[in-house]
Amino acid sequence: MTREAVDAPLVGRRIADARRARGWTRDELARRTGLSRTTLHHLENGETERPREETLARLADVLGLEAVELHALVDRPSSPVAECDRQTNTEIAAVFAESPGLFGRWTRDEWEELYSTFGAGGRLNEAGVRHEAERINRRRETIDRLRVVLDTHLADVAERMIGTLFDMVSLDTPPPPVGTPEPSDDTRSRE
Repeated sequence: MTREAVDAPLVGRRIADARRARGWTRDELARRTGLSRTTLHHLENGETERPREETLARLADVLGLEAVELHALVDRPSSPVAECDRQTNTEIAAVFAESPGLFGRWTRDEWEELYSTFGAGGRLNEAGVRHEAERINRRRETIDRLRVVLDTHLADVAERMIGTLFDMVSLDTPPPPVGTPEPSDDTRSRE
């Protein structure tokens, strides 16, 4: 089974930041995980493109990270578009290094969405990265809240509301062309 490539610099920064936040040296992390200091050095410096899943899981466990925080950075087989997006939106890595908490619990899809986002003039600047990350976080929070509501006595109401909102934005029922007269009461009664 082929291991998938990761965004090695992001994984490395996430591991190093979590280690430093606990006040641990690489030697201490090596002792706690059973990984070699050399392995940790290569991971933290973004030199390991295909780490073992067990390695990431062990690091996530010892560092108190959710496994998804490291696994979310595993790339799908890269496409030319994805590579272009990563090369174009270089500011994302800088914002991540400065504010890793902004990207907590992110999934692979959320990372891909952010990397594929462009501003009005092209690549995202720092403010654009932060704005898009906050928008993605708000959407996830809204979906999480909806899941809670769907497990209550208000599930039917929530489902009907979402259905109505979906119908309002659905492409299956485009609005009439501009300038189309509204049907008269006589026409409606015959329908």
